[in-house]
Amino acid sequence: MGAVLKGHFGVQERCAHCGLRFHRGGAAYFSGAVIVNYLLSSAATLATFLIVVALTWPGVPWRVLGYSVQALVVAMILLLHPVAKVILLTVDVRFRAVTPDEFA
Repeated sequence: MGAVLKGHFGVQERCAHCGLRFHRGGAAYFSGAVIVNYLLSSAATLATFLIVVALTWPGVPWRVLGYSVQALVVAMILLLHPVAKVILLTVDVRFRAVTPDEFA
């Protein structure tokens, strides 16, 4: 199985193993990964927030939590960006049949 990602923000042109072209649509093919990234980042941030509140209840440090959640949102968006691209590609391959012209 070939690597999909090229660095943190890039995607390989084709699979090194089977030759599948990863950009299956137009120039904006991976723009759907923004939505996937938003959903993943929101869920991870909300879960972390709720865990911190539950662990520190009743003396929740609201001021510190207010600032740290903002930094956590940015960190989650950056960290989960490659995961979102791979999830989008996986869902697309699963639901839209791969045609012979998409191989090398």
